[in-house]
Amino acid sequence: MVSRVRSAEQRGVASRVLIVDDDRDARTLVATALELAGHTSIQAESADEALRVLDAEQVDAVILDRAMPDTDGIECLRLIRQSTDTVRIPVVMVTASAGNDEIVAALDLGADDYITKPFAPGELVARVMRLIRGHAEWVSLLRDEAHRRTALLSAAASSSTTTTVEQGAMDLAEELYSLDDARGAAMIELIGDDVVVLASKGDDPMGHITSALHGKDLGAYLNARATLGPWLEPITDTTSSSVVSLVPIRVDDVVVGLVATMPGGAATRSDIDRVHATAMDFALLATAVFGSALLDSARRDEERRSLVGPIEAGEFTIVFQPVLCLDTGNVVGHEALTRFGDGADTARTFARAAHLGVTPLLEMKTLEAAISLAPALPDDGWLAVNVSPSVLLQEDLGERLRLAGDRPVLLELSEVEPVVDYDAVRTAVEALGPGVSLSVDDAGAGFASLAHVLALRATYVKIDRSWITGIDHDPAKRALVSGIGNFAAESSALVIAEGIETERELDTVRDLGIHLGQGYLLGRPAPL
Repeated sequence: MVSRVRSAEQRGVASRVLIVDDDRDARTLVATALELAGHTSIQAESADEALRVLDAEQVDAVILDRAMPDTDGIECLRLIRQSTDTVRIPVVMVTASAGNDEIVAALDLGADDYITKPFAPGELVARVMRLIRGHAEWVSLLRDEAHRRTALLSAAASSSTTTTVEQGAMDLAEELYSLDDARGAAMIELIGDDVVVLASKGDDPMGHITSALHGKDLGAYLNARATLGPWLEPITDTTSSSVVSLVPIRVDDVVVGLVATMPGGAATRSDIDRVHATAMDFALLATAVFGSALLDSARRDEERRSLVGPIEAGEFTIVFQPVLCLDTGNVVGHEALTRFGDGADTARTFARAAHLGVTPLLEMKTLEAAISLAPALPDDGWLAVNVSPSVLLQEDLGERLRLAGDRPVLLELSEVEPVVDYDAVRTAVEALGPGVSLSVDDAGAGFASLAHVLALRATYVKIDRSWITGIDHDPAKRALVSGIGNFAAESSALVIAEGIETERELDTVRDLGIHLGQGYLLGRPAPL
């Protein structure tokens, strides 16, 4: 069965009203009043006939008499409200009694209004027309909501296939901007107290909010306010006053961003409420499309700040471990190592820095600290510092190394980061001058393969400690170290055995022809 209830606005014609009354004269009186007001009517003399009309015809409202001989008006109203096709149709109940019981019974069953006999026909028509207008507005809202929901689903479908947060944010911003004819729409990421506009369409809401705050910290304000939920931020520009709808994007109860919308034109309160409600839906959509990525970014930023803060504050210590000539026992150099104030494992901290993208900051800070302490080291030895390929290629590295004065510097290329351009690394080392040499750190581990050593043409090759530990009773380790020694000799490189901790390991390494070494047996790392 198709719905028989629709508004006059939908049909584009005058309202059509069903009059239900067993009194012919009463029906004629109401029909005439409706006709004079420019509307049409259908008449039914019983409840059964009224129900048949509603099943077959389309009407905008019902005028229903309470007292009828077969099925009374109350029962007819109950049947009207039971049908999904007529449950929303406006119904005015006409009663000869002004008793509260009858009125309450009618209203309880869903009558929209009531009027008692005798009545002025004009008043009845006015009441019916008021209900029809309200129903038309309700139908219009439903239609708008259906359109909005369709657009939301469309935006979700298109955004779910995007490959980046930025593209997903732009898709939603464009859809939001067009959906409610907004003045401007934006998708915002909150990273700590930093505000990142991922996408913006039309007039930029963040620009207006920044101006309205008169120099206050935008990020701190938005973060604090977003924890309380959605809100309307008043703004004033040179031409008018308005508001910005701001709705938090939440993931796991963490605010990671905002949906910002500005209603267009001289927006009424109804317009503002509609835009605000739409922004709330888009905040949920943004959460589904890229909320997890924003949460990951927020957590990475929090972790990055927890690492960067102590680094910039210098909360670390530089210690030096001697490197010895295994034939004479003389110290030939010192390796600068970092120890953190919170007791964190050094290798894990550097790996964490690489994961968070702050390796250059960490390496430069620790390198500068080591260089500044170099003058206090014995004069007859080089200083070894660990660097990654990306830091080695930085243009200002040479300026920092020159602070070591005449002391030779050995750059130990760490294994935690691959070399992308070997030619660029070799060229960068040569440009640093004859006082700077290159060492491949931890050969045999990570990216430090023999092909890597050969491509870099390093002056030194440091064998990873994992190959030195227990080498005295492990033939496979002896074979590998011997092979690296022969390889280095053929390529004119010097080998350093790292991690020598027992006399037997020392004797074995020396027997394999390795002339340089370091480890706890030979000297522990210590501050100056």
